[in-house]
Amino acid sequence: MPYVTPPTFSDDHNLSASQLNTLSGDVAYLWGIAQAANIPFARVALDLNYAPSVYLVRHRVRYLVVLLDVTVDTGWVHHVNVQVLYNGSTIYDVDRTTGATLTLDLDSLGLTNNNFYEIQVKARAEDSGGNFTAFVGNTGAWVRGIWESA
Repeated sequence: MPYVTPPTFSDDHNLSASQLNTLSGDVAYLWGIAQAANIPFARVALDLNYAPSVYLVRHRVRYLVVLLDVTVDTGWVHHVNVQVLYNGSTIYDVDRTTGATLTLDLDSLGLTNNNFYEIQVKARAEDSGGNFTAFVGNTGAWVRGIWESA
């Protein structure tokens, strides 16, 4: 149940059952957030030829947050193309030369709350023409964390 703005309180006013239910639901919602699992995450190196790093998540909230580290050795590589797929739909496809914190909106995907979905993060080292380059020098891409956020 999502958070609902509580009713306005005033002196000498009795709260209705509906208003008390709203407060009860809000307390349960906030307690659930406070008690959410804090799962440790290892920094995962991405293959630089689109081999996916795969994660499963139980969908609960609107946004997907991905922490990326990207290092480009410009003597060998122009950029790293990074793609994020959620349940098979591409939600991010951008050429990067640095890391980033991505906040990706999942609303348009029509997902069902509490269902498990697959997330894929892929990267590819490319030259200035967007072609794969196998010689990457010190180029690399890593996922430092991935989770859903309200």
